[in-house]
Amino acid sequence: MPAYLIIEGEVTDRERWTEYSKAVVPLIARFGGKHLNAPGSATTLEGTHPNWIVALFQFGDMDDIDRFWNSPEYIPVKALREGAADLEIKVSHKRVARGKASSIVRNAVELRHVRHFM
Repeated sequence: MPAYLIIEGEVTDRERWTEYSKAVVPLIARFGGKHLNAPGSATTLEGTHPNWIVALFQFGDMDDIDRFWNSPEYIPVKALREGAADLEIKVSHKRVARGKASSIVRNAVELRHVRHFM
């Protein structure tokens, strides 16, 4: 079952974030992840977050995300992110049946939160 890596937060150092992004996107692809949204494509409907980013990646399953997240290759790339952003990184591996949007409330999507303060 597809699994999704969801990254959102405030960029605090644009130059450092750009360096991280250039390194992490190809690495995610090596682990089977597909970038589903274009950089800068998120629109804030409520609130003010001028440096807010949202990135969405689809993987084959949770094991693929775990392999990426815990890989030795990610350690130096992850270090590039330090000081670049205050992020919430989540994973979702459950889907809502089509046409049943109200089931989102009844069957909450499981998210594992990993907070990073950098």
